[in-house]
Amino acid sequence: MSTIKVSVMAPTRAMLEADPTGETWVEIKPPTWTEETIREGLRAKRTHYFDKDGQWRTQTELNLNTLWLWEIWLTYVNTNMEVEVGDVTIVFLPKTKMTQADFFDHLTKCGGDIINEWHQKVVEVVQDWRYPFL
Repeated sequence: MSTIKVSVMAPTRAMLEADPTGETWVEIKPPTWTEETIREGLRAKRTHYFDKDGQWRTQTELNLNTLWLWEIWLTYVNTNMEVEVGDVTIVFLPKTKMTQADFFDHLTKCGGDIINEWHQKVVEVVQDWRYPFL
């Protein structure tokens, strides 16, 4: 019997908008079956329909910002990012050393610009997540 080897590559992406020097990076891995299943569970409550003009629409109970936080978490491996918010410096640990709740707390304190850029990096790696409600 032969052994099937699965290689998981976790590309690193520079956070150039947040840090134009290119020194700040995030490591993002493609989602596993389990992570895809978690994401699909978040998107499960949705209805597809045609509106009065015949346009295909999707109605969902999921907040897009919440989905983005989860997509970032589900693909997160590591980062060297440190963010100063007022007199506090937010330091991210590798995923194996952070809880999901702590990660969400850290990330939401960083603000929308950093979250938006980080999510852009996620969809560079996981292009199927580019349009979440199709």
